[in-house]
Amino acid sequence: MNSTSWDRDGFVDARPGSLVRLVGQKNVKNLDFSEFTKPRPIGKGATATVYSTTSRRKNYALKSLNNNLDMDKRKLKLLSQEIINLNNAAHPNVIKLYGISREPKTGNFMLVLQYANNGSLRNYLRSKCNDGIYTISWNEICSIAKGVINGLMYLHGKGIVHRNLVSYEIFNLL
Repeated sequence: MNSTSWDRDGFVDARPGSLVRLVGQKNVKNLDFSEFTKPRPIGKGATATVYSTTSRRKNYALKSLNNNLDMDKRKLKLLSQEIINLNNAAHPNVIKLYGISREPKTGNFMLVLQYANNGSLRNYLRSKCNDGIYTISWNEICSIAKGVINGLMYLHGKGIVHRNLVSYEIFNLL
């Protein structure tokens, strides 16, 4: 068996361990799940659950894709590419990837991500609404839009396209 996890069709090898080997080849850190304390769910969507946790007095977000052990080659390739793209991204308006981990009970892989202390744009905007009237200045709206645009321009400049840009996927990192 050769050292790469990509097959001749350009898809990731779906056998157990191939994701770990692949990301290891791309310098993605494999972090020990036992170092994270009391992960608690903070968001759940159709494809993933996100947990907040701490390790060494620092907050992290753990993103666990639902049923990620049952992925076909195409889905595993997308996950691998997302991990590699995030690992190579370094911009103040893009969530940082610290590595991957594996939850021992389920075996699911988890992305270890920067924790956005101020939550999602959707929740932030909801907090600024009182009886149907938003109490947010145009300067603040423009600042938020500029941050989103700068992050997207950075990603697009690296050939990365965000596939799910919605208000609950945009986070306030300040």
